[in-house]
Amino acid sequence: MLAQDRYVDVNGIQIHYLDWGGDGPICVMFHGAGMCGGTWEPIAQRLASRMHCVAPDLRSHGKSEASTVRVSWNLLADDVAGFVNALDAEPVIIVAHSFGAGAALLASQLMPDRVAGGYFVEPTLLAQLAQVREDLERAKLARQGVRNKRREFRSHQEMFDAIKGRGGFRFVTDESLWAYVNHGTQQRPDGSVELRCSPEAEAAFFEAQADPSSTWPSLAQITYPITLVYSEARYNSTQAWKQHEPIVRRFEELVQTRFLITPGTHNTVMEHPDIHVRMILELVDQIASESSG
Repeated sequence: MLAQDRYVDVNGIQIHYLDWGGDGPICVMFHGAGMCGGTWEPIAQRLASRMHCVAPDLRSHGKSEASTVRVSWNLLADDVAGFVNALDAEPVIIVAHSFGAGAALLASQLMPDRVAGGYFVEPTLLAQLAQVREDLERAKLARQGVRNKRREFRSHQEMFDAIKGRGGFRFVTDESLWAYVNHGTQQRPDGSVELRCSPEAEAAFFEAQADPSSTWPSLAQITYPITLVYSEARYNSTQAWKQHEPIVRRFEELVQTRFLITPGTHNTVMEHPDIHVRMILELVDQIASESSG
């Protein structure tokens, strides 16, 4: 099923989103920094028989309008809540990864009656609350690294070949990688392609830092059931998980949470789409069971 391009005005800018249609409850999918809504295509297509999937491009990403103000968690949360509220639909199910997951979690207080459940994969917001030295250093390096990221390629095929099996794409499936290449680029007049999200725009997201004193009270207001997912790579890193675990456990004390570990790395949703589809549908069935009971 091919997605339709749609646009909506949110929080002072025009947000682009993909709409795959489908039956069942609306599933709103938020991507991580440097990605785009189209990276959810492999999962959205698999869910089409059970859900109506839409995936916006965050500000400065994909075909959405570029941000003219400094990126912060509160700004991203306003964007997420504004988008969900603009759909004017029954309570939605949110599926989100990394920065998108963090923004959606923080946005929950702004849309208390608009969300039926959430599926969140390695939210960057929680990683920042953990204040893991390894993660803080990685974020610093990420800011430096993405600014030097190659943006232009002679063709889609050259881009695919250049990034396949490397860095964060090391274990990503060909299907997921092509979704990123096709949706995350635009063609230049000379026929070459370039990333829609500039390295500077991506780096700006890493400048957003969570404030524990305001973040925890916001998270405590979440009332819908959540599936919180971490990758085996994160969970099996003994030193890092030792510092992440207290944050996860505190979150579980505040919010109705099902905690799961999946194969792969931080980009597990692009590495194991079938596994995530199964677990998303388990959340859908849980919500349906609880509402009917």
